[in-house]
Amino acid sequence: MGTLNLLQNIYILYFIFPIACAFVCWVFISVLVYCFFSPQQPVNFAGFKLQGYLPAKQNLILQAVFEKAELLILQQKEEMKQHITSQQSVEKIMPELEKHIDEFLTVKLPKDIPMLSMFIGEKTIYQIKEVFMKELRVLFPHILSTYLDEMLKAGSVRKMLTDKLSPSSASGAIIAFRNKNNFSIIRLKLFACIFGLIVGCLISSVIFLFT
Repeated sequence: MGTLNLLQNIYILYFIFPIACAFVCWVFISVLVYCFFSPQQPVNFAGFKLQGYLPAKQNLILQAVFEKAELLILQQKEEMKQHITSQQSVEKIMPELEKHIDEFLTVKLPKDIPMLSMFIGEKTIYQIKEVFMKELRVLFPHILSTYLDEMLKAGSVRKMLTDKLSPSSASGAIIAFRNKNNFSIIRLKLFACIFGLIVGCLISSVIFLFT
C-alpha cells in the first residue's frame, strides 16, 4: 500500500513539476519585463527607491540618441546644404515668393503709399518685380547657406533636440515602444513557459528514473 502511494505521488510530481516550472518561468519573465519598463516615476519601497530600468536611464538614452543624431546630421551637412540651396530647390520656392512680391507691389504698396500709384504703372511694377526676383535668385541660396551653417554647427543640433524633447517625451516614447512590442513580449512569455515546461519534464524524468 505504501509503495502504491509512493508511485502515485511520483506520478503526480511528474506531471505537476513541469507545470510549476513553466509557471515560474512565466512569472520571472513577467516581473523582468515589468521592471524593465515600470514604474515610470521613482517609488519608495522599504527605504529603497525603485524605478524601471528604461525610465531610470532615459536621460542617458536621450543624450546618446542626441549625440548620434547630431553626428549623422553633421556628417551629411554639406550634402544637405547642396540639396537645399541648389537651383532646383530655389526654383520650387520662387512661385510662392513671386506671388507675395506681386501682392506687395500691386496691393499693399499702393495702399500704404497712394501717391506711388500715380507715377508707377503696371509695366513699371512688372519691371520692379523682375528685378526683385532676379536678386532673390542670387541672394536666397546664400542666405539659406548662412542660416544652415549657423543652425547645423557642432552643439547647436544637440541643444535644439534637448530643448524640443523633454523627459515626458521620452516617457511617452518608452510607453509607445512597449505598446508596439506587446506581441513580442507575449511571445517571449510563451517561450519562457515552453522552456520551463521542457526543463520541468527533463527534471521529472530524471527523478522518475532514479526513484
